[in-house]
This record gives sequence, structure tokens and C-alpha cells, in this order.
Amino acid sequence: MDSARIVCRSSPSIAPEQGRDTRARAWAFVFQCWQEKRKTAERAPAPDSRDDYERLANKERRPA
Repeated sequence: MDSARIVCRSSPSIAPEQGRDTRARAWAFVFQCWQEKRKTAERAPAPDSRDDYERLANKERRPA
């Protein structure tokens, strides 16, 4: 069984250069979001680090 081919024909009112530029901007936006998410994840402390656990345990032991 042959796999289906996806064919996407552009609108005649849009020049090929406009389509290419739009796709390039979309991919640039996706890549920028991915980089920002990665940077945010690198800055966040590890939730299972020993120091965080000890701080949490000590905080729960203190009387309110």
C-alpha cells in the first residue's frame, strides 16, 4: 500500500516569495519560543534537590 501524498497548492493571489517569507517568519517564531522555554527551564532550580527538600522539611516542622 502506498502512502498518501500531501499536496498543498498556494493561492494564485499570493506570490511564492510571500509564502516563503511567511513560513520563514513562522519558523523563526517557533524557534524563538523554544529557546525562551529552554532558557527558563535552565534557570529554574531542580525540584528534587537536597537543599530544597531540607528547607521544606524544616519549614513544616516549625510551629505556626
